[in-house]
Amino acid sequence: MFDTDKNNTYTTKQNCIDGIRSSKISVNDSNFRRLLSIRNEPYFNQNANNNQVLGTSEMYSSTYARDSGI
Repeated sequence: MFDTDKNNTYTTKQNCIDGIRSSKISVNDSNFRRLLSIRNEPYFNQNANNNQVLGTSEMYSSTYARDSGI
């Protein structure tokens, strides 16, 4: 997963470690937002429990591929 929003890059190593920790505990299905791009390509965001976006996936060729990626 990668974050496409440059405003959400980590500024310290500790922030990065905290982001990884949050990603590891935010694995419930409700933490994943299934989306479609403006080109109708499926992708997903992984959200923390406070709804902050932790990361954005690559674009997938189908919703099945996206859902398998989750």
